[in-house]
Amino acid sequence: MDGLNTKLQAIEDILGNAAFLVSKGGREREAHSEILKALTITLSLKQGIEQAPADQQANVAVEINKVQSRLQKWAKNPQQKNARILRAYLDLKKNGHKTITEEQLKAGLPKDVSFEKNFPQMKNIADKNHGKVFDQRGKIIHIWEPVAPYVTAFEKATSGRSD
Repeated sequence: MDGLNTKLQAIEDILGNAAFLVSKGGREREAHSEILKALTITLSLKQGIEQAPADQQANVAVEINKVQSRLQKWAKNPQQKNARILRAYLDLKKNGHKTITEEQLKAGLPKDVSFEKNFPQMKNIADKNHGKVFDQRGKIIHIWEPVAPYVTAFEKATSGRSD
């Protein structure tokens, strides 16, 4: 990820230089050269993204299947800790929260749910995780997009319960 940030910063710097050259007028060749450098880096990034390892794509497919199966089990056992964490998230959304932070989610759970142990297992892809349901960007938590339809099914299956 650090290499990506470095390349993105280089693109930003190069395009900033090109914009400055264009605004000064009469330095079109230098601006053209700067823009070509940025395009070259952009192309290398694009090719790297398109050529993502097949293993990574396979891991995502396996994870989606794992989550689908787990959500069905959690719906049948709403007292299960992961089910309670997900239900708390869905309840916050239902109650009008546009964005949800880890702190808000934790505050919405009873003390007997070991949030610090279970939540990280619900936002990472790993062999022995609980199933990646959440995606966290900064402090904001979202449902991981590839499993959103299964989370919707879970929500429908568990709505109206007072667990």
